[in-house]
Amino acid sequence: MAGLQRMDPLTNFPVSRGDRWNQQPAFMECTGLGSLIEVVDSREGSEPVTVRKIPGKVSYRDIVLKWGVTTSRDLYNWHLAVING
Repeated sequence: MAGLQRMDPLTNFPVSRGDRWNQQPAFMECTGLGSLIEVVDSREGSEPVTVRKIPGKVSYRDIVLKWGVTTSRDLYNWHLAVING
């Protein structure tokens, strides 16, 4: 069909390991991107009635990568090296 563009799974969602971007493997789906910043109520000594909202602890959601397609074992070897310390 004219006008349709082929989606190549090897070019979607490249993976970063530190300062190095790797084009293989790549994933068809990436979910869980996000963060949560807790809000902390704070009062200053000179203003006991006024409550200020300040940012607190930052937490990050787990990222889920699905449908990885590759011909390389590079990510697997990296994962195995992390497991082995």
